[in-house]
Amino acid sequence: MFYGNGLIIDKERNRYKKYVSVLFFKVGDWKPLPKISFVAFTKVKGFQTMHAPRTMGASVSLKVDLFCVYLCIDSKNKVLVKKTKHKLEALTLATGAAKYLRVSLNNYIKKD
Repeated sequence: MFYGNGLIIDKERNRYKKYVSVLFFKVGDWKPLPKISFVAFTKVKGFQTMHAPRTMGASVSLKVDLFCVYLCIDSKNKVLVKKTKHKLEALTLATGAAKYLRVSLNNYIKKD
């Protein structure tokens, strides 16, 4: 992959970095890590645009579920860690982050 983004948490130095990755370089600034109260896992509606091949400008936008992982300072202040279409990927990340930070995981997705 040539491009991506993410979040690095350094508990020992009490800091975090949101980065953009280009080739093998992760560009971003370290910021002080606030006191994280909990990790949140939630679902939001988003749109995905699909383009038809071999046509001039034909495209369609579809509603999709996006799964989000947040590091939460309190109920209003949070840092987005990841937004993805893959529920299991987001849940695994949220669970791992909560264990790493030794905080609770709040799952705001209603069970089917």
